Amino acid sequence: INAEYGQLEDDLEQAGKEIQHLQKITDNLLNDQKTQNAAMSRLTVENNSLRFERDELRNVIQLADDGIADINTHWKQKFFMWRETESQLMKELSQSKDKIQDLSSEYDAKIEKQLKEYEKLKLIIENSRDEN
Repeated sequence: INAEYGQLEDDLEQAGKEIQHLQKITDNLLNDQKTQNAAMSRLTVENNSLRFERDELRNVIQLADDGIADINTHWKQKFFMWRETESQLMKELSQSKDKIQDLSSEYDAKIEKQLKEYEKLKLIIENSRDEN
């Protein structure tokens, strides 16, 4: 009985050591789990931060795209207004050239007429000198 009792004590002692060993493993696993949970929590925070930054960048890019579109629209409108103004000015210039040409022709005709009258008067004056 003593031998069996001694064997049971040894088995009990061995079981206690195994329980302590398993308890250490369990503690290590719990610590690992806590470390993983903390790391996962940090990753979640970092991920949320990156998502926020991504969304902010998307907003900035969208604002920039909208701004560029507004600028393009503005300058296209200015360009078409300029083209329209240029076209109108070219028409006015053409009309002015035509008017100048008409006036020039009219003045040329008047000058020609006055030259003819001058020549007639010159002849009359020369003839009257010759008669005197």
